[in-house]
Amino acid sequence: NFAPNMERCGCASLLLLALCAGCAQCYKPVIMMHGFAWFYPQGSFHDWDDIVGWISKYHPGTITVALDIFNGFDSTTALWTQLEGIVALIEKTVTGNESFAGGYHLIGHSQGGLLSRCVLEYMNDHNVDNFISLAGVQGGFYGVPDVPPIWLVNVTDEAMTDILYTKEMQKIFGVANFWRDPNYSNYLKHNEYLPLLNNELSDNITAAFRDNFLRVGHVSLYGSPQDMFITPWYSSMFEFYDEKENRNNMTNQPYYVSDSFGLKTLDERGGLTRVEVPHVHHAEWLHTESLFTEYMLPLLT
Repeated sequence: NFAPNMERCGCASLLLLALCAGCAQCYKPVIMMHGFAWFYPQGSFHDWDDIVGWISKYHPGTITVALDIFNGFDSTTALWTQLEGIVALIEKTVTGNESFAGGYHLIGHSQGGLLSRCVLEYMNDHNVDNFISLAGVQGGFYGVPDVPPIWLVNVTDEAMTDILYTKEMQKIFGVANFWRDPNYSNYLKHNEYLPLLNNELSDNITAAFRDNFLRVGHVSLYGSPQDMFITPWYSSMFEFYDEKENRNNMTNQPYYVSDSFGLKTLDERGGLTRVEVPHVHHAEWLHTESLFTEYMLPLLT
């Protein structure tokens, strides 16, 4: 008759639990920042519900933090206000927490992709290993999307520029802060956020932005020609229009040429990956498991 060795079985169970616990410790925590929307629960921490579930499925035990801040209509808040609030919340989350001591990953979608990139510049002591930008407006935004929101219907690009470049809109409306007129001098003169974070103003350079940005381990940018919202879609690749509204690649951008916030240095040291994925609409990055497993999961180690 076979009688199981209960002591051996108990030891094996304990070993299995220890291995599972140890495996969870192998994966760095993941912090996520949502994008822009008018109505809750869109444009909120709930945008990440699917991805939080998939991280738990494939990397059980991983700490995930979907930032519960500037949700719904509050995501329209001016970006300086959002940036300061996000940095304060991340600092509160990681400071004194041993789980974050070995570094953490940062993921941002849409407006949250830009804000997360700005966190890398603005936060002096961040310890971000991988930054993943999903359809992030890294290069700015100009024009009416393929599927326009109600506030852009029947409005010309020029009229929208005049509205968004007023002092009032720059102080209160986040979209105004990443609206980038292809007329470069007009953009520099009237946009009160993006040129400063890009260190594009020769008389207002913040050296710490570059130093902080280069603390990141690796930056991965994802975008799709079929995004249907980000305009132009290749803003997600740090590209934009030239003054004639033709595509102008990353290496021609003034902030890349001057290496004003460290993008060129990051690229030359092999720390930048840009991936164009066809047939992905704007929100599908958040809700398509195959996109998560192919492009994000391998980076979340």
